[in-house]
Amino acid sequence: MNWLHQLRYRPWKRDVRFLIQRITRGWDDSETFSLDYSLAKLIAPRLKRFAEVRGGYPSGMTDKEWQADLDKMVAAFEFAASNEHWMAEPKEYEKHQEGIDLFAKHFFDLWD
Repeated sequence: MNWLHQLRYRPWKRDVRFLIQRITRGWDDSETFSLDYSLAKLIAPRLKRFAEVRGGYPSGMTDKEWQADLDKMVAAFEFAASNEHWMAEPKEYEKHQEGIDLFAKHFFDLWD
C-alpha cells in the first residue's frame, strides 16, 4: 500500500471508529488526547450556569464567599477550555490553580 493510499483511507477509518464510539458510549477516544481540555470544555459552561442559578451555599460559608469561590472556579475552567492556555506562561497557570483546587474542595457542594 503506498503512502497516498494510506493518507486517503486511514483518517476515514478513524472517523468511522470515532463515530461508532460516540454512538455507543457518547464520546470517542479523541477526547482522551487532551483530557484536561475536553473536561474543561464540558465543565466551564455548566459551572457558569450553576453559579447563576444556584439557590444556596455550603454551610460554614456566606453567600458572598461562595459566589467568590464559584467565580474563581469558572475563571479557571474557562481558561482551561480556551485556546489561550496552550501558550500561557506558568504564572497564568498558577493564577488559575486556586480555582481548580476550589473545585476539588467543593466538588460535593455543587448541588442545588
